[in-house]
Amino acid sequence: MKPQRWPSRTVIFSLFCLCLAGCAVESGKVYVKDGKEYGVTARQTWRARWWDYYDRGSSYAAGEYWDEAMADFQAAIRQRLEAILQELTLRQKLTQGALIDPASAAETGKSIATAEGIMIGTVTETAQSLEILARFVDVESAVVLAVSDVYGEDLTPPTVKTLVEGLVWKLQRQFPLAEGLVLEKTGKQLFTDLNERHGVKRFMKLLIFRLGQEFKHPQTGRLLKKPDVILGEARITAVSPDLSEALVLPSETLGDVRESDMVITK
Repeated sequence: MKPQRWPSRTVIFSLFCLCLAGCAVESGKVYVKDGKEYGVTARQTWRARWWDYYDRGSSYAAGEYWDEAMADFQAAIRQRLEAILQELTLRQKLTQGALIDPASAAETGKSIATAEGIMIGTVTETAQSLEILARFVDVESAVVLAVSDVYGEDLTPPTVKTLVEGLVWKLQRQFPLAEGLVLEKTGKQLFTDLNERHGVKRFMKLLIFRLGQEFKHPQTGRLLKKPDVILGEARITAVSPDLSEALVLPSETLGDVRESDMVITK
């Protein structure tokens, strides 16, 4: 296998120079020209994410407000570059064996904003055999949620591919897709009808949602259904033969969770 080529220091330095050349402000000025507003985004809430800067920069560009557009585009590029550099750092740690234990893996995963879990493992290869051990670690708690391994003595490419596919299948079975009902809510504590028979375990996450209401089309009478509403997330803290207990996780968009709302494993 050819070694992976990393971006040169010259390229990375050039990108940094490009990104740091300007800076977009958190709340930009809105211009009005010929009755149309420029410097707005399609999203109602400004979160200073790269896509917010990109949308607003595109709006400025459409109105030919080039300085404002350039500043927002540079801010968007800067955020994307930071994400790329984080991924490069993670890959370097992977190749250097820094993710062997769950605690180190979880700490590395926290550096990636969107990572909720991280896969770590070991590959033991001899002239006659191949063994792969994989562990899935929850980033927030550093708890190993799943462990699986495969072993084979035929090292031909088709057989190795089959081994890896078998490993993926074994890991997927440890994260069942199960849907349940909120039986009771007290403060941040939930009780659901998901239980041991569903295969759920402590530290697994649940997505809490409310079914969309059904209504009839005013002209055709056809029965329609509104989209389901995502209310938030919860983490399972205990599982019994009859039910499960979960803790609602804090969120800026947390809805009003009630009894009879639905949950589904995440």
